Parts: sequence; structure tokens; C-alpha cells
Amino acid sequence: MLARAGLYLRTAKHIPLSQLWYFVWRRILPQNRLAATPVEAGTPMPAQFFKLAKPLPAVKPCLQDGRFEFLSQTSSFGIDKIDWRAQEYPKLWRYHLHYFDWLKDAEPDDHWAAHSIYSWIIHNPAGCSDAWEPYPVSLRLVNWIKYFCAREQAAGSLSEEWLFSLVQQGEWLKRNIEYHIRANHLFKNIVAMIWFCAFMQSEPTYRTWLKRYCDLLLRELDEQFNEDGGHYERSPMYHAICLEDCLDLFNLLHKAGVDHPCVGSLASVIQRGLAFLRLLSFSDDKVALFGDSTLHACHDWKMLSAYWKQLSGTVDDIDEAEGKPLVHCRDSGFVIRETSHYKIIISSGGVSPGYQPGHTHCDMGSFELCTQHGRLVVDSGVSQYAQGELRRYSRSSLAHNVVMVNGDNQHELWGEFRVGSRATIELLKLAMVPTDCGDEAEIILRISSHSACGTPWRQTRAYHLGEHQIDIVDIVQSSSNASIESNFHLHPDVDIQPEGDGFNLRVAGDLAARIAVSDVANTTIEHSYYCPDFGVVLNGQRICLQRHGSTTTRMAVRIELDPAKGGVDA
Repeated sequence: MLARAGLYLRTAKHIPLSQLWYFVWRRILPQNRLAATPVEAGTPMPAQFFKLAKPLPAVKPCLQDGRFEFLSQTSSFGIDKIDWRAQEYPKLWRYHLHYFDWLKDAEPDDHWAAHSIYSWIIHNPAGCSDAWEPYPVSLRLVNWIKYFCAREQAAGSLSEEWLFSLVQQGEWLKRNIEYHIRANHLFKNIVAMIWFCAFMQSEPTYRTWLKRYCDLLLRELDEQFNEDGGHYERSPMYHAICLEDCLDLFNLLHKAGVDHPCVGSLASVIQRGLAFLRLLSFSDDKVALFGDSTLHACHDWKMLSAYWKQLSGTVDDIDEAEGKPLVHCRDSGFVIRETSHYKIIISSGGVSPGYQPGHTHCDMGSFELCTQHGRLVVDSGVSQYAQGELRRYSRSSLAHNVVMVNGDNQHELWGEFRVGSRATIELLKLAMVPTDCGDEAEIILRISSHSACGTPWRQTRAYHLGEHQIDIVDIVQSSSNASIESNFHLHPDVDIQPEGDGFNLRVAGDLAARIAVSDVANTTIEHSYYCPDFGVVLNGQRICLQRHGSTTTRMAVRIELDPAKGGVDA
């Protein structure tokens, strides 16, 4: 009991009192008691339709042969008879069902679109679970309004019943803004309320609300997007998702003729955010998998850049970091080094934001490496948010390219999204250093254990990044003799072959790299998981380095790449 109380206190200490108050308030006053709306059926709904620049489609088609496919799972039911409860599927899958992303298809079938909207209204009375939780309400409002605008533009008919439901949902969302969660959830709520108020701004009440939510947007843009362009949750996937929201809002507010400072702020965030997203992507144009990130849950930087060009006629600042030997995204906590032979992205930041660490992983000091052979050293990604072993694994230190002391995680993880006590990270050195083989980037990080760990420790990790050679040196100091383990996760396409004091890494038979180790007592190849998408779990391998029984431990790894072909000579 006392241990649990201590865990709660170590978690709550990072949460502002205002956020805690909203959390308690929502527990005392459940959502279904807040579902009433002052709008009565039969009330005229004076909507304002906009001729929007064509928004982006869904990242992946949601309908396959009339059945829903979300998170790599296909429904047992079809769009002709939708099971809106879908209890046999995970909660996140059910969320997707209520998003209505299939309305974003390039050419949605109007018959099935109308059927699904009517079906949702009939089977999901106000306040029922999943359908009326604020996050799916937010996404559904935006998707419905986009579809309504496109349908009206194509001279299609709209039902007053649809508009009544839309107003009911907008009124309900206003009473259930997720101030207790904040971060991307609050951002989604505000985005949806702006879409709703702009669409219904013929009504004076909603015009007043529009100003209020544009003010809130301005505040959240300033808080959630760092000066270096990155979203503050340090997940490249959520960064791309929020960036698309910004693009959609710019599209809407421009067409709606809204004169508010948030429009200029959106343009600035978009330009910086696109540049950041390109930095945090590899040659396949997909994002690095730090934090809760997957490869196909968001649009890539090229798609988002093309959308911005469509809206603004410019792609300014996208190539700002092009050609720089070393880029430090100081606020977001990433270091990027790209040569003609490889690109490496290093996580140099800690838990962010401190009050909402739900998408945080134990990846401080970790890295992902891409060569001419594709992704080589990888982050393990994430396959699910549901409670279970895979969720625990994907967040743990074991799933990342980091050092573990006595098998402990960097942070005190619990639940699906909670973090108690947190380790800290400092950037001690970041420089380009001349060497006999050309300029080398030197990055030195110091990571200190969290206050609740069993054996206090401090780790220094030094990266020396040459043109075609990477050296990683770890020095761990612990308060007592400890077992030290360092892992390097390889992409499933990589074949690991032990040789001498290290390993050869082959991709499709070609020698892509050689890893040499020193000051290591035991080196093994262990099983790991690679989760590049929700619902996808691939078997992989990790190189595991171990030393035992010392208060000061040094381990070194060298990754050698061929300057000519991206691999060493056979």
C-alpha cells in the first residue's frame, strides 16, 4: 500500500494543480451526465459551407471489400451492418471505427457514407462509451465537416438530422474538453471546436466561441510546438499528425476568412514543423520510431509539404538544414548527423512534457541508424496501447538501444501511459572535431538514474561520428557492483553473423556493416521484437553486451561502413 502511494506521489508531483483539478472533476462528474445539449431536434441548422483546398486522404484506406481495416485488423462485419460496440476489438481499434476516417477516401461512396452516418446517429445516443469520448468526437467532427463541405460542393444533399447530430456533438465536446489530459488530446479538441464553430458561425453564439478557441489554439501552438519545429511530446508520429491538423486549420481559416493571429502562427509552425519532420525521417521518407511512433499512422513529410505548397504556394525553410554536417534540435531533444554513407538520429531529450508522459519510452541516449541498405539499427516501435506484455516491452529500456543497470528501466513505468520517477539527461558536448580522416561529430550525453531506482547510477555515452565509422563508448558508474547490459536492435532484414571480436551485418546477402566490440565480458545475439505499425509484431534480433560486478564499467562499440558502397569489404 505504501509503495503504491509513493508511486502515485512520484507521478503526481509532475502534474500542475489545475490539471489535477480537472482530472478529479471529471471523475466526480462522469461524461454521461454532461451529454445534454440545449439544441432541440427540429431547430434550423444554418451551416456555412467552404470550398476547401482538397485535404489529404486517410493515410491508408479504411475499407477493404466493404470491411473496416484499422491497426492491421479487419472487421468481421461490413459497412452495411456496422457493429458500433465491437467489443472483441481493442479500444484503440474501436476509436478508429468512430473517427469516420473512411470519409477521407479520395472518392468516398456517398451511399455508404450516408448509411454509416445514419447508422452512427441511431446506434450511438449521447454519452455512450467510445463513441462519445472527447478524442473520437474531435476527429469525427472534423471528418464529418470536411465531408459535408465536399458533398455540398458536389451538389449533394445533406440531412437536417446530420447537422443536428453535429451540433449536439459540438455542444457536448465544449463541455468535455480534455484539460485533464492536455497535450495532443487537448490540441485535437481545440482543432475540432474551431472546425465546428467556423462551420456553424452563422449562429452568433458559435461566432463568439470561434474567437475563444482561436485564442486557445494560439496558446497551445506556442506551448506544444518547440522553436526547433518539433512537437513537444517527442514522438515523430504525433508530430506529423498534429502538423496535418495545422495544415487543415490553415486551409479552413483561410477559406472562412477568419482574421486572427493564430493564422500567422499556424503558417510559422507549419514551416518549422515540416523542416523538423524531414530531419526526423529516413530515406524511405518514414519517421524515426522514437516514443510512441509507427511507420504508417501518419503522412510523410513529402505528402505534408505538397499539401502546404497547395495551400500557400511555398515550401520555405524545408531545406534549411540541408547540407549541415550536424543538426541539433535543442528543444525537442534530437541530434541528427547525415553523411553520404549513413544517417543517424540520436535521442538527446528526456520526458516531455513532464505533465503528460503518456507516449514516453525509455529511449534517452538511444539512436536509429539508416544506411544505403535501409534501416540498420532500429527502435523497436510500438504495436499496441492496450495493457499487456507488448505494451510494457515497447516502452522499456530493453526495447531500445540503451544501457540497462541491473535490468531496470530508465524511468519508473507503470500502467499503459504512466511514468513515476524519471531519469534525467544532459548534453555535455556537441561539436565537429577535425581528424586525420576528416571532420568527426562528437556528442557526449550524461544520463542519471531516477530517484526510486534500486541502484543509483550515472552513465556517460559518447558518440564519435565519422564519415563512414561510428564509435559509441559507454561508461557507467553505480553506487555498488552492478550488472550492465547494452543492446543494439537490428532491423529484421539484417542477418547477424559473429566474426572475431564482433559481427558482420548482411542485408539481402550484401555486407552492410561490421560491428566490433571491446571491454565487454559477454556478447550474445538475443531475440527481440520490431513493431513498425500498430498490430504488427515482427521477430528481430539484438546484439547484447554484458558486464557484471563492478562499480565502474566501460563498453565500446564500433560500427564500420564502407565509404564506397555503404558496407565493408567482404
